[in-house]
Formats: sequence, structure tokens, C-alpha cells
Amino acid sequence: MKQGKSINDLVREVKRQSDSKIDYTANTRALDADVNGVVCLTLKGRDGQSDRFPLNKIALRQVGDRTGIPAKYVDRMVKDSPDLFATNVNHWFTNEPKDQMVRTVEDKNGQRYVRAFLSNRYRPLDNFDMLDAVLPYINKENITIESCDVTESKMYIKAVDNNVSFELPRDPNIKRTDYAWGRGHHAIDVVRPAITLGNSEVGLSSVFCIPGIWTQECTNLATFRSNAIRKYHVGRDTRGGEEYDHYGIYSEKSNRLSDATVWSKMADLVDASLGGKVFDIIVEKLRASREREITGSVEKAMDCFAEKFKVNVEERSGILTHLIKGGNLSAYGLHSAVTRYSQDVPDYDRASELEQTGADVIELPKQDWQAIALAA
Repeated sequence: MKQGKSINDLVREVKRQSDSKIDYTANTRALDADVNGVVCLTLKGRDGQSDRFPLNKIALRQVGDRTGIPAKYVDRMVKDSPDLFATNVNHWFTNEPKDQMVRTVEDKNGQRYVRAFLSNRYRPLDNFDMLDAVLPYINKENITIESCDVTESKMYIKAVDNNVSFELPRDPNIKRTDYAWGRGHHAIDVVRPAITLGNSEVGLSSVFCIPGIWTQECTNLATFRSNAIRKYHVGRDTRGGEEYDHYGIYSEKSNRLSDATVWSKMADLVDASLGGKVFDIIVEKLRASREREITGSVEKAMDCFAEKFKVNVEERSGILTHLIKGGNLSAYGLHSAVTRYSQDVPDYDRASELEQTGADVIELPKQDWQAIALAA
């Protein structure tokens, strides 16, 4: 499991962002893109007043998505011809007007920027409210918060239940009596139930609670998205007003009551994801994965794996290194190699994606696994 912030640092940063955020609602006719060193968005108000903010990469791509411009072309224009990007965007802002939510926040230097450009039906479910709701249920003696972070994309809290464990031999041929008497102990993984809780304030995911498995010896985490519980950020229209020539500041008061219902359910989600039936189901999946062996070329198997899971050349090489080092050429061994490599990845978002990929290997349908295992 990749390490991020301490829980205290996470709370401080999320509180800082919460205090500095301002959300706007506007029709695109009240918006104008231009370039001042970087691409900026101007929100035009009444009486000639306006606010102007730079956009981060997420917001730039979302502007492209809302105006029908492919992400790769957005990236190219922003890099090589930002004025062309502004011209394209302004054309569609005017000719195909839409109501939007523009989410802004200050960086640590006090510079306000656009961090998300979303549909007017987007329903904010914010990180600080989530922390306030879930921390009392996971900040307990038997539960350890092993890792947490907040990135431009998402917030993550990853916790482990220390009350429950299962001793899983890496080799399916090892019997419990063998390691009960101290024989072959090095080939045992002690696994515990874990959860990844999270949210995206910028429209890149729902609120999520994903059960998983934490391996004690190597601190690997695998998150099983097939058992995830999610709440989507979709609500009613949030129009800025009857006019189209100005913007308004979005008020959260009307959504507070319904948000409270969402957060009140989080304790149940945590209880359902830690231990109990979900843990038993995941352990059985791990046990079965030990029987799925790579019998073809390991190099070709990795090529097939990399293509299926969109793993780049550097990641493929790192995962292969851990696979060979682990000496377990099975689906279970590949899952362990992926989750172990996730700790080496500098980007927290990408590391978290690889933790899900490790679980996805375990859950591959038979035909898909055979394509990897038999590759030659």
C-alpha cells in the first residue's frame, strides 16, 4: 500500500480546501476563455463585473468534453496553441449554450483556480463532510488507517481491520498442518480485511467504499471493485438564474438535508465491507487464484496482461520484476506483484488504480485468464 499523508495532515488539507472553495453556476454564454500565460476562464457578471481564473488540467479536459473536443486534442492545443483552444471553446460556448457548474478553490499560495467544469446537475458531496461522517467509525482501536491522501482528483482513506485475519498458503499444495508446526512458514500470507473510502469533488468518481485485502508481510493492498458500494453525484438542475448573461454563486444549503442521509449510511457501508461475508468471499477468490498457473511464456503473458490492463512499459517491467522475485507464477502471484509494484509508483492516484488492477487479476473470467496464462 502506497503511503500518503498522515490522517491529521489529510484533515488539515481538506479543511483548508473546504474553507477556500467557491462554486459558481452559469450558462456558457456568460463564460469566456482566453490566454494570459495559461488558459483562463472569465465569468461575466452584471454591470460589467467579472471574475477570471486559470484552469487546471482536469478542468481543461472537462471544458473540452462539454464542448465536444477530444481530450488528446485539448492537450495538444493547450500545449502548442492555447489561443486556438480558447477560440474553439468560445465558439461552442456561444453557439451551443449549456448551464454549468464551475468549481474553484485556492491553492496553498492563495491563488484561486478552476478545478472542475461540470454539468449543472452535478451534486456536490464534499470531502470534509465525508471525513466528519466516517472518521468516528474507522478511527477505532481495532481499525488502523494505513494510508490516506487527497490529490487533484480524489480523496482516499485506506483502513485495515486488525481483529480479523486469515493465513493463506501461497502454494495450494501446502497443508495447514505443515505450517501449523512451523514448516514452510515463509510461504504463508496473513491477510486482513481492508477498505478504501473515497470521493471526488471534481466529477471523476462517485463516493465509494471498496472492500479489499491487506497482506501483513508486504503491506500490499488489493481493492475489489466488484464488491464496491457507490453513491453518484447526480441531482436536480442547479441553474444560475433566469438570465443567461451572468453567473451566480452556488448555495449548498438546499442539499444539506439529503447529503446528511448519504453520510448517515457510511457506517453501515464500513461495517458491511470490513470482515464478515465480504471478507470470506474475497478469501475464497484468493484461494482459487492459486490454482491458475502461468504455463506459457512469462514474457508473453506479461505482454498480454499489459495490453489488457493498459499498463505502460515501465510498469510492466516493474511488475515482472516483482513477479519473478516472488517466484509464484499464478494469478495469485501476479496479483501480488501488481499490488507490490503499486508501492513504487510516485503518483497516488495511479498507485490506487493498480491496487484495483491487482484485484481485477484475481477476478478475471476463465477465458481472459487463459489468454494470459497460455500466451506463447
